[in-house]
Amino acid sequence: MTKRLTRARLSLHMSASSQRDFAAFAKALEVAFSPGSTLKPALDRARKHVRPAYSKGLAVVIDAKDDAPRTRYANNQAVYSLLRYGVPVKLAASENTETVWLVDWAAPEANHWAVAEEVTLQGAHERRLDVVLYFNGLAIGVLELKNSRVGIGEGIRQLLSNQRPEFHAAFFSTVQVVLAGNDSEGLRYGTTGTPEKLFLAWKEDEHDNTRSKLDKYLLKLASKPRLLELVRDFVLFDSGQKKFNPPASSKTPESRSRPSR
Repeated sequence: MTKRLTRARLSLHMSASSQRDFAAFAKALEVAFSPGSTLKPALDRARKHVRPAYSKGLAVVIDAKDDAPRTRYANNQAVYSLLRYGVPVKLAASENTETVWLVDWAAPEANHWAVAEEVTLQGAHERRLDVVLYFNGLAIGVLELKNSRVGIGEGIRQLLSNQRPEFHAAFFSTVQVVLAGNDSEGLRYGTTGTPEKLFLAWKEDEHDNTRSKLDKYLLKLASKPRLLELVRDFVLFDSGQKKFNPPASSKTPESRSRPSR
C-alpha cells in the first residue's frame, strides 16, 4: 500500500508542464551526453534547450554534487534528495517557487539511460571501472565484474577502495547503486559507503538454471522499473551511513536461508 501511495503522489506532482520539461531535458541529453564524458559539459549543453527554471534546477544538482567542503556522504545525500523530491527553483523574488523534476519516477522508460564500459577515472590515482550506468546524465550505478576464480568479496573491496577520499570519492557523489558479481556466485549490491558485510545478495527464481547466476540476477535487479524502485523506496541515510533497506528478494550473506527484514 505504501508503495502505491508513493507512486500516486509522485505522479500528481509531475504536472503536464513538468512532463513537457522533462521530455525536453531527456531529448537534449540524447544529443549532448556521451557515456564516460564528464558530467558538467553534457548538462551545460542540455541546459540550453530547456526552460530557465529547468536549467537552474540542473545547476543546483551540479553544485550539490561538487560541493568540495562537504564529504562524499553529504554531497550524495544532497543529490539524492534533489532527485527524489524534486528541485525547488525560484527565478526571481517576485515569482513563486516551482518544483523541477529531474527524474520521471512513474515512467522509467521516459528517462535517459546509458551504459559505459571501462570508464577511466583520472587523477593522482587512476582507476578503471568495469561498467558505469548513467541515468539522466548522472552516474547512478557502478558494476565490478570478476571471473569465477575470484570471489565477489574482492570486487566489493575494490568498489569501496575507489570511493575513498584519496582516490575518487567525488565521482561517487551521484552514485546510488554499486554492484559486484561473477558467474559462479551471482550478484551482490549495496550503495555508496555500504560496508562489505551489509552488501545484499539478490535472490529470485533460484531454481532457474537457464543462464549464469550473474546474468540471471543482473537482468532482474537492473531492469529499469526495478532499479528506479530500489533507488526511490529503499535507500536509507542513517547516522552517517548510507545503505539499502533490503526488499523481500534480497538477503544478506549471513541470512541467505531466510528473507531479510
